[in-house]
Amino acid sequence: MSTSPCLLNAVGAALAGGLPVNLLVDMSGVRFCDSHGLEALLEVQGRVTRTGGRMELAHVNGRVRRVLDLSGLSRAFIIV
Repeated sequence: MSTSPCLLNAVGAALAGGLPVNLLVDMSGVRFCDSHGLEALLEVQGRVTRTGGRMELAHVNGRVRRVLDLSGLSRAFIIV
């Protein structure tokens, strides 16, 4: 909830040029992700794919991986 706006702003800036962007989101520092965080990740993925780009999540571990698995969203993202 507290960092979702930062993610959305950063991605908005990256997509401002209108060109396809391939985005790798390093999740190694993320220890907690609630519904706001999941919603932000889904929104970012939608924005990126609409421009013809691709988004991947890297270093998804611990509680965050469990939340993605339990919610079924681990299938919605490319996790490397």
